[in-house]
Amino acid sequence: MKAWRLTTAVLLLLSVLLTGCGGPKADLTVFIMPPNGISHDATEKLKEDLQARVGDAMTVDVLGSIIFSIEKLIVEIAAGGHGIFVLPEEQIKSFAANGESFVNLEPYFDKAAYPSGVIEVVDRNKDVETRRTHLYVLPLEGTKWLNSVQYKGAPLYAFIPLNAPDVEKSVAVLKVLTEKA
Repeated sequence: MKAWRLTTAVLLLLSVLLTGCGGPKADLTVFIMPPNGISHDATEKLKEDLQARVGDAMTVDVLGSIIFSIEKLIVEIAAGGHGIFVLPEEQIKSFAANGESFVNLEPYFDKAAYPSGVIEVVDRNKDVETRRTHLYVLPLEGTKWLNSVQYKGAPLYAFIPLNAPDVEKSVAVLKVLTEKA
């Protein structure tokens, strides 16, 4: 009987400790995965810069990967917890060709100002193929945000996935991410 009580007490203590790990959840997360990955230090600087630009309106978190992994990227998109993804052009085109779902950004951004963000998305539903061309992604080249870490890699694009927890918050943060230097 004493072993059962001790085991129960240990399990309760562990669950309390593990529940507290990580602190409060951010209002919005941005997931970034450049072609060569991104260091933890750079990710932290991007997070600090973004939080400073957003201010007290909401809390943001920036998560990245030190290596590029298509498997990890697929899991991150499928999990549905991120408000914005920042990826290389090659991945954007691949997702668009395979019917990945992006939020149409035309109600929020001027399509003419972002011609490279206008892409065709192919939806395959059984034997029917539908193509839609809209402003789905925004280029981040030359932005204050990426300049805050002196990013010099391949061009990156930001998009809001259809499974974003809060599209309005994502749009507000995306407007901050796209501010030119």
